Amino acid sequence: ERAAYMPVVHLNAIAIDPRNPNLFAVAGSDEYTRLYDIRRYKWDASADFSDPADYFCPSHLIGNDQVGITGLAFSDQSELLVTYNDEFIYLFDRDMGLGPNIEKPSEDCYEKLNPQVYKGHRNCETVKGVNFFGPRCEYVVSGSDCGRIFIWKKEGGDLIHVLEADKHVVNCIEPHPHSTV
Repeated sequence: ERAAYMPVVHLNAIAIDPRNPNLFAVAGSDEYTRLYDIRRYKWDASADFSDPADYFCPSHLIGNDQVGITGLAFSDQSELLVTYNDEFIYLFDRDMGLGPNIEKPSEDCYEKLNPQVYKGHRNCETVKGVNFFGPRCEYVVSGSDCGRIFIWKKEGGDLIHVLEADKHVVNCIEPHPHSTV
């Protein structure tokens, strides 16, 4: 019996859901964010933990081998923020997943794939992180190849502020855990 071919995905990001620490997402050199549930792991190795519980990807990027994911973040409400190289930032709700089998997605999965999009930053030269900001995660923040910090309203995706931050590139944005800084 031959083992199924598993493509190698070089990982760039990992995030743990703060509302459910059993769930974590990983992403890297392809278009999919993979969500894993550690409760599926059995110490006797009787479960195949290598299979994700869910996949996330905007429908127009499925099958695009030119993009990859450089950053992930979960909000306090279990929303998943994903930033793509040479593309945009997307916000997924938990019910926007493609399901556990991307080879045979459900019929209605493409209809529910309408994530909020955030545009304006540039993510081409280096790996960019993405994050939530504000006491209730009401903003989305990202660095950019242009040396600026971009801030969007989470709801609606409006770009509300651009800050000068570096002479070259801003890769990571990390908010203070308790203050709006």
